Amino acid sequence: RMIMNSYNQEIHLWCADKAAMKAYLSEKTQAELDDYIRVRISDPYAQKVAEYEAAATKRADGRTIVIAGVVALCMMMLYLLCRSRINERLGLIAVYRLLGIPGRKLYGIFLMESGVAALTTLVPTVILTWAGLWAVRLLPQQTLALELPLPVALAAGAGIVAYYLLVSVLPLGRLLRQPPAQLAAKFDL
Repeated sequence: RMIMNSYNQEIHLWCADKAAMKAYLSEKTQAELDDYIRVRISDPYAQKVAEYEAAATKRADGRTIVIAGVVALCMMMLYLLCRSRINERLGLIAVYRLLGIPGRKLYGIFLMESGVAALTTLVPTVILTWAGLWAVRLLPQQTLALELPLPVALAAGAGIVAYYLLVSVLPLGRLLRQPPAQLAAKFDL
């Protein structure tokens, strides 16, 4: 009766067990074998979910590319900042070397200074981020569900401080390889 009423028409079925219904409809009937009807099984819900997941993946890929670009740009700017800070202190480094202060002590001095500089920018940033996320969570109709777990914040902070210390020491190594007299002559001390 269903086949007779639906000749040249589409039938949409809603059922509780989609898998069982698909299995039932996929069995060939005599009408199908005689080419009187054609049964085509499609799941629009599954198609829409697949389209949504594909679009979400594209958005996530785009965000990942933008975030990676911003992080790379920030790392380059931080490297140039630390390098310019050491270049400003070239005279001081030359004087320290002429006074006989060993290179490892100079490394320690610059590491401590860079550590303090990193913490003066990192601690307020983390505090403001935590406060911002806390304030957003208090809004009654907020749709943003961001969380910043403490281990992730600590790991990110430690990574930033480690990178800051590394880029502050890299330009110093090139200068400390030169003899103190050559350093002093180079910078006209």
